[in-house]
Amino acid sequence: MTKRDSALSIILASVMLAISGCSEKAIMISRGDVNERNGVQGATMLGSERNSKLKQTLCNRDLDRILRHTSLDPFQQQEFREKLCGSDTSEQEAAEYFNSLPVNQKREFESACKHYGYYINDYG
Repeated sequence: MTKRDSALSIILASVMLAISGCSEKAIMISRGDVNERNGVQGATMLGSERNSKLKQTLCNRDLDRILRHTSLDPFQQQEFREKLCGSDTSEQEAAEYFNSLPVNQKREFESACKHYGYYINDYG
């Protein structure tokens, strides 16, 4: 993905947030960092129904590794997985679940995401 594509992904996500207004909570997860040389390589909203390549990679490979680096118990990990990757998921439910976690667990999740090259942006 080129820097132009990355910038367009970020702009598109920002426009989606602006259109949805303040009533809906959303948390964007991106692969790569705007401050790094390669920049953002993709972005999606947690719980998005859109089946992007980034969501497929996160849900099919990286999410289990990320969750193992947190203090979430197995039940919480399964619930988190369902909110982010389940077939009956929504951006609002994923954001509400994420925001319901204690601060230390949110920080652990964000830190584990960063370890695997993902970054969380909370717009809730």
